[in-house]
Amino acid sequence: GGGKKTKEEERVGASSAFFGVLDIFGFENFGTNSLEQLCINFANEKLQAHFNAVVFKAALQDYEREGVHVPADLPFTDNQAVIEAIEARPAGLVWLLQDTCSFAKATDDTFADAVEEKLHASPALGKQRGGKGATAKRAFTLRHYAGDVTYEVGGFLHKNKDPLHEDLAVALAESKRPLVAALLSASGE
Repeated sequence: GGGKKTKEEERVGASSAFFGVLDIFGFENFGTNSLEQLCINFANEKLQAHFNAVVFKAALQDYEREGVHVPADLPFTDNQAVIEAIEARPAGLVWLLQDTCSFAKATDDTFADAVEEKLHASPALGKQRGGKGATAKRAFTLRHYAGDVTYEVGGFLHKNKDPLHEDLAVALAESKRPLVAALLSASGE
């Protein structure tokens, strides 16, 4: 009964005290995909990368350490290239979009040009389409783990510049939590 717990009992007891469920949008690929789908699909890519690291990559490291031969063509897709194409500094999509938005005269075409210039050699980037002009629909394709998705760049800059509601900005700025107030002042809102 009331005896001292072993380290294993303490570890299991501490780790079994919490159960969390994460529910996010699934992978999205519509007739027209924009910044919202890119963000949702990026979240799914990050979750897939975590799964790959925990299930496949860790096992491969264990096998290698133990001298077990593993075939080179294991059936899992390493999605690191697409994650880098989205988040890598300074040439990932997130940073290219942020950088493009910092120029007053930038347009969605400016962003599309930057994507083509900086990511043309990425194995994660598929075909780009469209020409310049008001009626052209410029787009790029990412080779996600779940399949290729073509994103139309029209509206990317406007959506990325979407400001906080003034009421929310004031409430956050007046937060008694230093981190929250500091985040708002750092964002320039």
